[in-house]
Amino acid sequence: MTLGAAHPLHSLVALPLRQSEVVERRVTAGQRPGSTADEPLHGRDAATAERAVAVVDEHRLRSRVGRGAAGGSRTYSDGHMFARLATRRTVLLTVAVALGVVLMLNLAAWQWDRHVKRREFNASLVARLDEPAVPLADLLGMDPPDAEWRTATASGEYVDGAGLRVVNRSQDGRAGTNAVSLLRLDDGSYIYVVRGFLPLDLEPAAPPSGRVEVTGRVRTSDRRRTGEVSDPAEGVLTEVQRLDLGRLAAQVPGELAAVSLDLVASSPADDPRLATVALPGTDLGPHLSYMVQWIMFSAAAVAGWVLVLRRELRRTARSGD
Repeated sequence: MTLGAAHPLHSLVALPLRQSEVVERRVTAGQRPGSTADEPLHGRDAATAERAVAVVDEHRLRSRVGRGAAGGSRTYSDGHMFARLATRRTVLLTVAVALGVVLMLNLAAWQWDRHVKRREFNASLVARLDEPAVPLADLLGMDPPDAEWRTATASGEYVDGAGLRVVNRSQDGRAGTNAVSLLRLDDGSYIYVVRGFLPLDLEPAAPPSGRVEVTGRVRTSDRRRTGEVSDPAEGVLTEVQRLDLGRLAAQVPGELAAVSLDLVASSPADDPRLATVALPGTDLGPHLSYMVQWIMFSAAAVAGWVLVLRRELRRTARSGD
């Protein structure tokens, strides 16, 4: 019985791996692949068997492409790995993670910017409050934001019947209003003076009559923010949502200053029930912690993406065996 008759070469290639190993062991031992242990190979059969061993070796090599020589773990070239990972699901996941990371890092940068601006504002506020009081006329020539929070002195008379109330205010945990009066300065111009905060259950008294001397903190005009209630565009206002000096200039009989004053002291004294309008807080707020949180979220998204891709690679490797 010859090797070609029992097992042609093309049949050996199709043998399962373990059967091929049996064939190789028998050929190496000098036996026919399909023979019993006591049937040696001779002549042409031996040469044919050597070729069969070569075919078996090639079959084994092809079936084990990518397996490591030591650990048996599957490895791929960069191109092979990319081809296995570039499925619709992994591509969509990668795009989603990339967009999410970009968004979260931008939010982190925005929070950092707010933290820096808050720190700069606090430093500027403290520095301006520490400056000595100066005549209001010295500050009116400045750009209003540059003069804000500086302390100024002025003198004049309050205009009867020209008072306002800024509604929807709160201070020290109580809801109320800010009482505002129009002061005619000694040079004939006008400025609004926020005399103080008053709880809702109280009505402000009239401002002092006659000539008064006031000391206050310079404030810029309020602006309506998105979503806030608007004041009527026409008519004389007695209750307002904010002290919009551009809107109120239409009901002032003369030139209105581009700033207002938050009253600190008055001579003669004003209504004692009025509380000085509170200064803004100087804490830095939660912006820095929010920035750290967004960075951590983005790092977690990247870590999750890596884990999913590794799992996907293992899954495709198993399915390719």
